[in-house]
Amino acid sequence: MQVETAGLLAAGSGERFRQAGFERPKPLIPVAGMPLIGRMLSLLEASGIRVVYAVVREAFAEAVRHYVEGLSLRLTVHWVVRTTPGSFHSFFALHPFLRDHPRVLLTTVDTVADPVEFQAFLAASRTDDVPWDGLLACTAFVQDERPLWIQVDTGHRILEVASPPDRATCVTGGLYVFSSRIFQRMELARAQGIHRLRDFLRRLAEDGYRLQGFHFSRIIDVDDPTDLAEAESFLKGR
Repeated sequence: MQVETAGLLAAGSGERFRQAGFERPKPLIPVAGMPLIGRMLSLLEASGIRVVYAVVREAFAEAVRHYVEGLSLRLTVHWVVRTTPGSFHSFFALHPFLRDHPRVLLTTVDTVADPVEFQAFLAASRTDDVPWDGLLACTAFVQDERPLWIQVDTGHRILEVASPPDRATCVTGGLYVFSSRIFQRMELARAQGIHRLRDFLRRLAEDGYRLQGFHFSRIIDVDDPTDLAEAESFLKGR
């Protein structure tokens, strides 16, 4: 089954970068010479994604769109300009455009991963017969200050989201493929006051939706300036 449509979460405030004196909007902060959003769109294009719905913050929407329009891309980017209170709300802003597709990719703009592993992740998501509702990238490499721990069994089925570290097997990495079934749960989650994507994932697991892990050697979430050197060193090694 083809997965050719993606949602891109790029509406974060980038507060930690601003506090460190960075003037550029977070999606335009360069890693190894390329802005985060340009790197992610190039990765999506190389992996067979043809349409991207990107949610971007109002304060820097014009600058981000101007940069992206100057790229030579073979994929189409549709913009949803929205200042949201959290990552789940950003995802919810995209759900009218994603919910009718059998499977969609969701990624954050600040995720840096090995392109070969990323393509293997998408290849696994395109298998016709799968038992899961969500395929989540995960890694044993813990770099984030506030990682989302998960516990998986020997078959990589996720048993618990946000489990205590002593029971956890790995952490999530900002890359997800969802079946259309999970969108049935979004309205209720919003009504229940969920703000963060991690809380929505935990609720899916608690409600019996099957979530599957896919192992990456390393994923870097570029949340603050200290992550930039880590990401550039990782990319150089690849």
